[in-house]
Amino acid sequence: MFFQVEECVKEVKSLMWVYVLVGNMIRGIGETPIMPLGISYIEDFAKSENSPLYIGFVETGAIIGPLFGLLLASFCANIYVDIGSVNTDELTITPIDTRWVGAWWFGILICAGVNVLTAIPFFFLPKTLAKEGSKDNADIVKNDKEEKQKEVKKENDGITKGKYKNFKCYIIYFLFYIGVSLFESSTITC
Repeated sequence: MFFQVEECVKEVKSLMWVYVLVGNMIRGIGETPIMPLGISYIEDFAKSENSPLYIGFVETGAIIGPLFGLLLASFCANIYVDIGSVNTDELTITPIDTRWVGAWWFGILICAGVNVLTAIPFFFLPKTLAKEGSKDNADIVKNDKEEKQKEVKKENDGITKGKYKNFKCYIIYFLFYIGVSLFESSTITC
């Protein structure tokens, strides 16, 4: 009458979770520089009175972007996967049916096209940008660049001599980010 525990437990033999883990780690590596580098870039090259507005745009994009992504995924899931090769009028299954497969690849094509279109203006930007609202920008940029190079050289001299000042903080941040990525991947796949 009683069931054995071995009968109820099913072993997981698939290693597909490794693909999800590696994919989320690669995604995390790609997403990580956006906030620290983007915000510091805005702080360096925008007027002090305009930088909160620009940072607000970046943060708003980070909040609204996933919303649009989910809406796009919902739209693509309602389109049959073989949209070009199958007559959708003759299909007997609907998106409610468990056998339905949505056009998951369609969203990737749309996002790739949007990324290419938004990247085009960046090709026309100059190599260096002057600080917004400053006079005699070329001299200021040149002097700032020389000062930053001197500071970087001093910092690099310290690192090459074995003085790892913030190395532990970077390791802790990296481990924290991996933990967050693992948590996100486990909540998404469950």
